This record gives sequence, structure tokens and C-alpha cells, in this order.
Amino acid sequence: MTWAFVIALILLVLVALSNFALQKRVRQLEQEVTDLRSGQDISQRVSYLVNNGREVEAIAVYRKATGLGLVESKSAVEVIARNNPQI
Repeated sequence: MTWAFVIALILLVLVALSNFALQKRVRQLEQEVTDLRSGQDISQRVSYLVNNGREVEAIAVYRKATGLGLVESKSAVEVIARNNPQI
């Protein structure tokens, strides 16, 4: 095998992995758009984000929606996550 072939093969694998990751992210974003269009309330949105390992984003969404500070938003997100374990 030549070096050009090895490099081309590595690039092909990287492109395939990037494509897979992008498709996964597109599906997540499509689901979020669908949820937002369906009138999902803030606690459901926060629970969805927390359940998907996106606690920081959940706090940011809550802060933006309510206008509360960081500490208050973090506490509220924790309460919402406890009360709605899996949505």
C-alpha cells in the first residue's frame, strides 16, 4: 500500500464519521424544533435537555425564558429534573 492510499482511506473514514455525527445532530435538532412548535412548556423542555445530558443548556434555556439569575435557574432546573425524571 502506498502512503497516498493510506491517507485517502483515513480521510474517507473521517468523512464517514463526520457525516454520522452530523446526521445524529440534525435528528436531535429536528426533534427540538418539533417539540417547540407543539407548544411544549419550559419544564418539559428542561426535562428533555437534562435527560439527554445537556444540563448546562437546560439552565441557559430556563434563564432565557424566565429572566432569572444563574443560581436561581440552576436550582429550578434541578427541581424540574427531580419532579419529571423521564420525559
